[in-house]
Amino acid sequence: MKNFPCTRFLRLIGCVFLWVLVGINTAAAQAPVDKGVLKIVVPFGPGSSSDVIARAFGKAVTEVSGLSVIVENKPGADTVIGIQSVLNAPADGSTLLLVSSSTTVLNPLMVPNQPFDMLRDFVPLVAIARNSPAFNVGPSTHFKSVREFVAAAKASPGKYTYGSATTTSLLAGQMLEARTGIEMLNVPYKTTAAAVTALAAGEVDLVLVDPATVKGLSEGGRIRSLAIGAPARLAGLPQVPTMAEEGVPDYQITSWFATYFKAHTPAQKVTAMREILRKAVKAPSYTEALKKANLETHDLIGDEITALTRSEIEMFGKIIRPAKVSPPPK
Repeated sequence: MKNFPCTRFLRLIGCVFLWVLVGINTAAAQAPVDKGVLKIVVPFGPGSSSDVIARAFGKAVTEVSGLSVIVENKPGADTVIGIQSVLNAPADGSTLLLVSSSTTVLNPLMVPNQPFDMLRDFVPLVAIARNSPAFNVGPSTHFKSVREFVAAAKASPGKYTYGSATTTSLLAGQMLEARTGIEMLNVPYKTTAAAVTALAAGEVDLVLVDPATVKGLSEGGRIRSLAIGAPARLAGLPQVPTMAEEGVPDYQITSWFATYFKAHTPAQKVTAMREILRKAVKAPSYTEALKKANLETHDLIGDEITALTRSEIEMFGKIIRPAKVSPPPK
């Protein structure tokens, strides 16, 4: 039996080593998160609809991928603080931004001189949820319907107040004034949770935010949702009429929530993460969590999100620019 040539053996070992090394590097490039930990940054406070969605979605991501997910709330400065933290993080696929369309659509129209551009500085991954604002009143009012509120507000211009904390909640209030001909006083708050707490305490008369945000207090009877600004009644709140049923037919606002990576994140990581996130959107635990919170799932990806963003900026721009709507003062 002849001896196996040493040079041939060394070449074989070298080829195997090279093959393993290339495989490791390729897997590392394609893996969405190198260390198995994904951070989801939410530039809104705890208790907001974005926070509710992020925590339910993070759980679903773990279920479908095995990744450990950390949800980090970074509210403040009309979402600038949280977004800047993502821009300051490495573009390595380990930090994900979750924002609502108030950030991607309304803020560019209402908040001047933002230090970033969502369409330029971020890569859209997957849109994961959507909702509509409810007409929520607290103990300071005795009204049983939107019709009653509007009639009273018309009789006493400027008497009634509405709380706002985001561009969406402010726009919802100003659109209500425009659609009904009433005049209210806006009371700004730093966070949505603070506005809702003020409503439950009777400090303001109205807050126009989604049912998920007021769910706990509405179940306790401290807040009442009189109508929903959606095309149809919600499956989870069949007793709550639409604004159209309450005599305001052209009052509809739909907010949507999407996930983003920082621009220049490797394309392989973007592709891999999109695949994980789309699986998470369809996870039973996630769809059930949204249903309980009176939210709906959404499933757009990549360029579809960009197209929706551009079309809504154009649509809302026709409303906001002529009216010179500005963000809530802080």
